[in-house]
Amino acid sequence: MKRAFSVLCLLFACVAAQAQLQPPQIEFDWMRTPYTPTPGYYRGAHDVLFEPGGGFTVLETRGASGEPGHILYLTQCNEEGSEVQSLPLLYSPDVSHFNDLIRLSDGSVVVSGSLKEYFVQVDHAFLGCIRPDYTIAWQHRYNGLYDGYGYSLGDVGVKRPAAEDDTLIYQVRYHEYYNNSEHKWIELYTGAGVLVDTLSIPPGQQDRDFDLILTLDSGNILFSEYMTLGEYSITGQSVLWTVTPPASIEKLIHSPRVGCIASIVSNTGETSSLIHYSDDGAVLWQQDFPGMKIKDIAYADSLTLVYAAYPFQVSGRMELGRINQFGEVMWTWEGRQNYQPVALDVGPGGQLMVAGTSSGYQDTNYFLARFQLPNPNRPPEDSAPPSVSISPLNVYPNPFNASASIRVMLDRAAPVTMRMVDLLGRSVQTVYDNRMLTAGEHRVTVDGAELPSGTYFLQLQSGDSVPVTQRITLVK
Repeated sequence: MKRAFSVLCLLFACVAAQAQLQPPQIEFDWMRTPYTPTPGYYRGAHDVLFEPGGGFTVLETRGASGEPGHILYLTQCNEEGSEVQSLPLLYSPDVSHFNDLIRLSDGSVVVSGSLKEYFVQVDHAFLGCIRPDYTIAWQHRYNGLYDGYGYSLGDVGVKRPAAEDDTLIYQVRYHEYYNNSEHKWIELYTGAGVLVDTLSIPPGQQDRDFDLILTLDSGNILFSEYMTLGEYSITGQSVLWTVTPPASIEKLIHSPRVGCIASIVSNTGETSSLIHYSDDGAVLWQQDFPGMKIKDIAYADSLTLVYAAYPFQVSGRMELGRINQFGEVMWTWEGRQNYQPVALDVGPGGQLMVAGTSSGYQDTNYFLARFQLPNPNRPPEDSAPPSVSISPLNVYPNPFNASASIRVMLDRAAPVTMRMVDLLGRSVQTVYDNRMLTAGEHRVTVDGAELPSGTYFLQLQSGDSVPVTQRITLVK
């Protein structure tokens, strides 16, 4: 008996020790409807944002069950999820498409989207800005005509200069239904609602629909349209490159440190995936979610992201999860039956807000749920990169005159830094600055045109891996 009791105690101790070694996951705070539901009246959420001073902003539609049309509202909730105030924005007679909310540097919120009137075959588009005190700062309408002409807007991206007004970037599409033609262009607005520039799209690229737009540090924009991901040069007004994902892109996020993450959904409606792309369109990793539809994604910190998903079968449970920079699922959290997420946002201190619906349709009441992510503002311990193996650098020619070609070999995708230094250890040229590279071979060129003749060293390192150094000689 004593021996059995000792074995049992040892077993419990091992289980407890194992539990302590498990990485922290997510803490559920509360889930509630911010208002009192009214029979025969529905409210559906489209997006949610944390407010700078605390609380949340919800983009929602309201209407009567069985009645055509609905009204778009912006609703403010306090930190406990109770409604504080609402602002009616516009009325939509038929189907509507709303883009994600965008928070500007001054705390204002940008709302945009398209409205369709099926019976008269006309589309209207709108763009507006709401101040933090819930008054309308400005708004623009692109009103279609009642003879088959209409407008629609792509997603709105925002460029944040260091000491200037935010710049809003989006694509305008003008349709002529009767002759089945379109004309497209890109508009740049200041955060104050002033049109500053209109960019053309080359005739050969007029079929491009910039459905999702993200701004890059270079000033260019990253765009997606159905099954295409690409980069558009604002200065050159041209598409620089495109790649074709295996399915349609539903969501796009970008981080200067990590790169681009695209959420895609298969055409068969059986699976969805997250794909990590480099800034030139190379696939770094792909994580598949069979039977699940990923509804929204956001960066939890500088390296990891969180996602909200639900089964393609409506009767399933919603799922939240976190993924590290290598595409590995760190943990998942399963919610209530028939609760489906619509949008999420990560706030200060690692707070996570999820907005969703209890039935999967917009003609119902929505819910808000708040969570606490572990280790806010720093990557979890288990996301530390394993050591990457870097083959010796191959430089040709060496010695070189004006330029030299360098071959880099990696055994896995990893962020890489490569610099060229002189004999005193001073950096004279940066080749890669913590750039994410795929596994395999990469070739890059160093330019010695502006450097004096002499001996230099190429230093290549990734994370805590052993640095690789190659001596090179410049002869002029």
